[in-house]
Amino acid sequence: MFISRLFLGICLLGTVSCEMRDELRNRMPGKTDVEAVGGFSLDLLSKETATRAENVVDQYTVQIVNTNGEVVREYDSYTQLQEAGSVIELPVGTYKVRSASYAGDEEEASINKPYYFSEKEFSVNAGEVTNLKDTCKLNSVVVNVNYDESFLSEVEDNYAVTFTNGTGVLTMNKDVNGVAYFRTAPSMLIAVRATTKNGTEVYKAQSMASKDGSSLKPEDKFEINLGIKDTIPANPGTPDNPNTPDNPDNPDDPNNPDNPDTPDVGGDSHFDITIDVTLNGKDVDITIPSPDQPTPDPDPTPNPDPDPTPDPGPSYAAPTIVGRGFNLGSTLTDPTTVQVDITAEAGIANLIVTIDSPILSDELLGAVGLEKTFDLANPGKNEEGLKSLGLLGNEPVAGKTSQLFDVSLFMGVLSELGDPGPHKFHLKVVDKKGREVSKTLSIQFSL
Repeated sequence: MFISRLFLGICLLGTVSCEMRDELRNRMPGKTDVEAVGGFSLDLLSKETATRAENVVDQYTVQIVNTNGEVVREYDSYTQLQEAGSVIELPVGTYKVRSASYAGDEEEASINKPYYFSEKEFSVNAGEVTNLKDTCKLNSVVVNVNYDESFLSEVEDNYAVTFTNGTGVLTMNKDVNGVAYFRTAPSMLIAVRATTKNGTEVYKAQSMASKDGSSLKPEDKFEINLGIKDTIPANPGTPDNPNTPDNPDNPDDPNNPDNPDTPDVGGDSHFDITIDVTLNGKDVDITIPSPDQPTPDPDPTPNPDPDPTPDPGPSYAAPTIVGRGFNLGSTLTDPTTVQVDITAEAGIANLIVTIDSPILSDELLGAVGLEKTFDLANPGKNEEGLKSLGLLGNEPVAGKTSQLFDVSLFMGVLSELGDPGPHKFHLKVVDKKGREVSKTLSIQFSL
């Protein structure tokens, strides 16, 4: 009896094993002998601290992507993947599993919405199950703002603290606050605008970057401490006459000292916003490039006897600057796409841009590697900043017969910085024949 049961158990075990092998066997007609299917299982973890009763990764999205970048399996949550079975059947091949704390790509900027992410490659072999353990990590740069009591007591409630990583913009104020998360970028900017209790408007902007100049990385954390200080006393008074130190001007009457309850007031107070920045617990050095226009050296050997009748050469049309879909003579209001076509049949020698904006100060522009005036045909030290903002491509502008000046990426940043403008871009193109034309692009926002 015992032997019979043992024999029956062996048969059943063999049957289960064969069924699993059949499940992982290629079902293509004529190829049933070729095992081209395997299995995959995922044990997903996260470095995020759970704030819910359930496991925090239960709501993470999961995608399985093949070598062509095509999504072959997609689950709205890790829970949904688990409900589909402990083993996910896949054709033999190489894949990547992508897990994230929310669906879609990482947002450029968000409040209280961190992006935890992981991407891991794995292989599926015929007739085998690949067990993968993966951990999602924070993929964002963190920004936390602390307001000093001096700031909150000295300014009105209409203050605005704006951050940008060059593409995403986020503004905090009295009603919008929390921990901010940004996509990684080479550096970031902070701009603070406020009105003091005595009606003085104050503004300050500076860059936020790593101390060694390297690009920001996932999990980098900025701690921002905002304060405000009065740089000049309200009424400093008149200094004593240095020639008569023993006879000070207007001494106090000892029988009638100043009333401490009614201190002297007068003059204009001067306030300065203080922005203290630390990155991962270390102070950040703020370096703002200063405008420096190099002066070209003169030709050491000019021709003393130029040809009085030079060859006029071919004829070229004069340079032009034309707005694409709008008139440069008018002010654009709340635009999103702003493009200007520039032509120079003789070739562009200089394409000079001067930014004239009440909020794009030397300090703010310098933080992204730009001067207020730059030459797209000869970018020099502005080149990296121009490329990061999409104003300059990899192809040199000098010598080209046409160029598109596209400031569309600026529009979102300008509108969020809280100044209606006008914001002006003065354009001047000079061709190889020395002919030039100038136009002004003017932009206004209705805030």
